[in-house]
Amino acid sequence: MQKRNRSFHDYEREPVPIAERKRWLTLAFVWIAIGIDLSAVLLGTQLGAGMTL
Repeated sequence: MQKRNRSFHDYEREPVPIAERKRWLTLAFVWIAIGIDLSAVLLGTQLGAGMTL
């Protein structure tokens, strides 16, 4: 159990180096896109539930 396959370095217990950091605007766009996608899925399910076959 001691041997782990570490294919990436996550910086979970240390500060992220400046070169590896992402801009806040990029992360904000990702979160906004998640919100838009989720609302589109909910709208689609409501429209689909209201339609007759």
